[in-house]
Amino acid sequence: MSHFSKINTNISNLKILQKTLSDFGFITVLNGNHDILKLKYSNIMVYKDNKCSKPICNFSWDGKEYNLVVDISLWNLDCSLDYFLEKLNQNYALNIINQEVIASGFHKSIKEVMNDGSIKLVVQKWIN
Repeated sequence: MSHFSKINTNISNLKILQKTLSDFGFITVLNGNHDILKLKYSNIMVYKDNKCSKPICNFSWDGKEYNLVVDISLWNLDCSLDYFLEKLNQNYALNIINQEVIASGFHKSIKEVMNDGSIKLVVQKWIN
């Protein structure tokens, strides 16, 4: 029997969420909102690869942020759901930072994954 769980997130940027999921190798499909003006708030179906007929999860817009909707009993990735969420949040934050770095005229010079799993990012900006 399927029982879907809704897990709150702090994720609100559709393009960054799609990029983050793509960075992990997932396929995303926008779903449920065909109004072009509201496209940036569409629900997202997430597939493991092109061959999967059923999504592994989806992200549903609640008016403020995207909530992860998943059937925990059918979770079939090689990692736990908690680990997936931890890495998703970490890489989403990194992609938000990268977007702001570029918008501010900086560029990334060093990205280093530390022993504890945290990420050290060094950026620089040349001023003439």
